[in-house]
Formats: sequence, structure tokens, C-alpha cells
Amino acid sequence: YHFSLESHRHRPIDLRYKKHLAEEKEYRLSRDISELTLFHSESKNEVAMILFLVHLKSKLGDREGLDPESSQRRKAEVACLVEAYLEKRLQHPHAPLIVAGDFNGEALRAKCEHEFLELYQKTPLEDILEIIQGPIEKR
Repeated sequence: YHFSLESHRHRPIDLRYKKHLAEEKEYRLSRDISELTLFHSESKNEVAMILFLVHLKSKLGDREGLDPESSQRRKAEVACLVEAYLEKRLQHPHAPLIVAGDFNGEALRAKCEHEFLELYQKTPLEDILEIIQGPIEKR
């Protein structure tokens, strides 16, 4: 196998705190969304798998107190992740796409915090631990 590693850190996220609605302030991801693409051969024309690795914003909040548990920022980061996922799904409709990492919240379909709803509303993603019926307390 051969691979390529792409960063999505350059992508702006759509985050408008009420206090800053009139401002033209651009926000970026707190941490990168890394995209690892594995290819079957050196020619990089046959994708074997695409893996998105995430580490979304923690619940510590922002310095200004506008987003006390950073749920608005995580929601914007999830929207960015979903956009990147859907782009790759269109480019490589038959390749397995996996999203993994630290979501810093409850992203389970059965117990989903509002900032993660877009994962299930706009993508066919499934929680592997739900599929294998792993105990909720171990997820």
C-alpha cells in the first residue's frame, strides 16, 4: 500500500458568536482534521481506504465566555468534517471512509449531543461500537 496525508486545517469554519455577528471574523479549526488515504499501488489511482482523524474542541469553553462548553465551535468543526467527508465520498464512491478520533462529547446516535447531529443527518456514518453492540459505558 501507498499513502497520502492531507490536512484540513486551512478550511474556515462557519462560526458566528452573537456578539460578533456584525464582524467579519474568520475562524479555523481548533485542531486539524487529518485525512489519510491508502492506495493499492504507487500510481495512486485506486483508493483502498480513506481515514479522517479528528480531535474536536474540548468542553473547556472560549476565553471570552461566548461559548461556555465550546458546543458551537464543535458543531462548526463537525460541519467542516461532514463537508470534507462528502467531498471524498463523491470523489471515491466505492472506497471505505472511516472517521475516528476524540470528539470531546457524546456522538453516539442513541445519545447524541446536538453538535454531532449533522454526522447522522448528512452522512451514512455509523458508530462501530453501536454496530457490534458494545456496552454504552465503554464507548
